[in-house]
Amino acid sequence: MKSRLAPASLAHHFHRPFSLGSAFRGYEPLLRIGQLILLFWLAMAGAKVLAQALVHGAGMLLS
Repeated sequence: MKSRLAPASLAHHFHRPFSLGSAFRGYEPLLRIGQLILLFWLAMAGAKVLAQALVHGAGMLLS
């Protein structure tokens, strides 16, 4: 029975580029674009919530 040695660096083992395997081969750029769109949408939603909270807080201070 062959024994495998643990990798020298766990960071290298766990933080390598993510691979989806052969089922999604060729779709990586499309998935990256989808990821960027989702990130942008979440950033805009978060900015909207933050802006509403600031406006509401300023309204409470001024009244």
